[in-house]
Amino acid sequence: MTEANSVTASPSDPAAGTAESILAAAEAAFADPAAGTSARAIAGRAGVSAGVVQYHFGSRAGLLRALALRRLAGVRAAQDEALDALLRREAEPPLEALLAAVAGPVFDYMPTDPVLRRLAPEAMMEPDVARDFRTQVEDAMTGRLRALLIRRLTHLPHDEAERRIALAFSLMDSQVQLRAALGEAGPPLPALDDVVRFAAAGLRSNGEPAGAA
Repeated sequence: MTEANSVTASPSDPAAGTAESILAAAEAAFADPAAGTSARAIAGRAGVSAGVVQYHFGSRAGLLRALALRRLAGVRAAQDEALDALLRREAEPPLEALLAAVAGPVFDYMPTDPVLRRLAPEAMMEPDVARDFRTQVEDAMTGRLRALLIRRLTHLPHDEAERRIALAFSLMDSQVQLRAALGEAGPPLPALDDVVRFAAAGLRSNGEPAGAA
C-alpha cells in the first residue's frame, strides 16, 4: 500500500492508527540528533516491522514526504493566522507587511523546528522527495498571498503582475531552500527584513501608487 492509502483511510481504521504511530515515531527520531532515522530504526521505535512502514508509505522516501507535509502544516496554520491578524488591523497593508506575514513563519520555523532542521537536508538527497518538499514550501509561500498581491498590483498589466509575483516568490523560496539545505552549518544568510524589502521593491518598481508603501 502506498502513502496515499494511509492518507485516505478513515480515522477509525486501524491502518490509519498504525500510519499515525509511524509518523509520530519518525518525528521523535528526527527530533533526536542521536537517533537513527532509517526505515528499520523508525519501525523499531514505532513497534512495527520495516515491512509495515513500506506497506503504509511505500518506501523511506514516501515516509519522508509524508513527514515533511505533516510538519509544514504548522507553517501554513501560522501563515493564515498572521495574514488574518494583519488584515484585521489594516484593509490595505503595505506590500512588505503582506510578504512578511507569509514568509515570516517559514523563515522562523525552518531553523527552529528540530524535525525540519534534520529532515530537510535528508529530503534534499532524495530527488522525488526534494521536488515535493520544494513544492510544499512554495505552496506554503503562495496560497492566499498571490490573490492579495494581484489585487494590489492592478496598475500593472496582468501578465507583468504575475511575472513580478513569481519572481518575488522565487526569491523568498530560494532563501528558504538555502536555509533547509545548509542548516546551522552554513554561512550567514540575508535576514527576513532584507529579503522582504528586496521582493517588495521588485513588485513596486515603476508602479505601485505612492501611499501604498
